[in-house]
Amino acid sequence: MGEAATGPRSDLHGWMRDAFLRLLGAVYLVAFLSLWVQAEGLIGSRGVLPIRELLDLARERVGASRYWVLPTVFWIADGDGALHVVCAAGTLLSLVALLGRARALVMLGLWALYLSLAVAGEDFLSFQWDALLLEAGLLAAALAPRGILRRRPAPAPLLIIWMYRWLLFRLMFGSGVVKLRSGDPTWRSLTALEYHYETQPLPTWIGFYAHHLPARVHVTSAAVMFVIELLLPLLIWLPPPWRRLPLVGFVGFQVLIAATGNYAFFNIL
Repeated sequence: MGEAATGPRSDLHGWMRDAFLRLLGAVYLVAFLSLWVQAEGLIGSRGVLPIRELLDLARERVGASRYWVLPTVFWIADGDGALHVVCAAGTLLSLVALLGRARALVMLGLWALYLSLAVAGEDFLSFQWDALLLEAGLLAAALAPRGILRRRPAPAPLLIIWMYRWLLFRLMFGSGVVKLRSGDPTWRSLTALEYHYETQPLPTWIGFYAHHLPARVHVTSAAVMFVIELLLPLLIWLPPPWRRLPLVGFVGFQVLIAATGNYAFFNIL
């Protein structure tokens, strides 16, 4: 598929693309900065899971294909200095994107740097939001304008727009399906939220009060959640008036999740 049609509507899409890339740059900035301050303790030479041990094991067991199995720039250098350089470079490129200078090479660089950290980070960077950032970031490299000079925002490629819709659909619909297929009877009985708030990652003070809401509120909330995760994603594929419903539902849902628990940058992404 080619570019979207020209005209006022394409101008709007162009400005929306520019805003999206800026916001994605902000997410990258949060991701790189939050990791930078703890990187040495997690995967540094004296960290919990040192990068060097992972790479040495790959050299021994995987052989020449290790570069494909573990795609990371740390094959070039794996010391603490290299770790800081990667985090610093990611932070710098994030600022470039945030300031509206995102180009395809900038977004590709951000993706490659975060992929390198995710591979080296093993268990520490294997969460849903890390995978989501990598997939959204790779698509952003195809979405971002090419070239160096700043021009009037151009329409976004239709193929990439549809791929983002597919990503959003899989994220939301899959979240609902995995709950029903988990084997946990509390999801099917709509009682899971009676336990969710106290067992989620780092509950907030709002989560404390949410946990103590009446049981009927938890049941109703779980039912609404399944509507948001299983029904609203279907509307993504319909014309614009219908797509406003999932927009409102998804944004409101993520705001509530962020208010009651700490899921890193997942909710803003």
